[in-house]
Amino acid sequence: MSLLLPAPFVPTANSMAVQRLRRAMGTDKAATVLSVVTDSGARERDGYINVRNRVERDGGRMQLGWAVWQHAHLFIEAEPHAVYDPGEGKEWFDCTPHTSPNGTQRQEILIVHLERAMGIELHPKFISLTEPRDSVRIIDVLLQGSVVSQKSGTGCGNSTTMPVLFR
Repeated sequence: MSLLLPAPFVPTANSMAVQRLRRAMGTDKAATVLSVVTDSGARERDGYINVRNRVERDGGRMQLGWAVWQHAHLFIEAEPHAVYDPGEGKEWFDCTPHTSPNGTQRQEILIVHLERAMGIELHPKFISLTEPRDSVRIIDVLLQGSVVSQKSGTGCGNSTTMPVLFR
């Protein structure tokens, strides 16, 4: 069974959906907007590798958090993601390219940072924004990997949406 979902979007940092997600994840860290600054060699969906390559080349360090996007009024999704911290008090940024549903490159993300890297969960989290009976079916289909995105026609594991992280 496949389910066609509306194109996902980046929620605002102080939206009710992001607040609900933060509560469900047990974090009181505020969401912060970061720029997306990529190299020619950076690849979509390879956040950890892109950051590792940047650290090896330029120094700095990897910061971990959750990439988050919202699917209409149905649910908000969070997935582990990495961003680049150049150090010396400079602004963090995401060095992984993200293509929006209309094919343009995203220019910023939202981030909520993890306290520590140890014990990070590697599974996405889905928080319902609708009646439980509606979202349970959608989330079940997502976990089975048979969701079809409007942009690419691929499963949710190949999402090309813009992430949001906690900081």
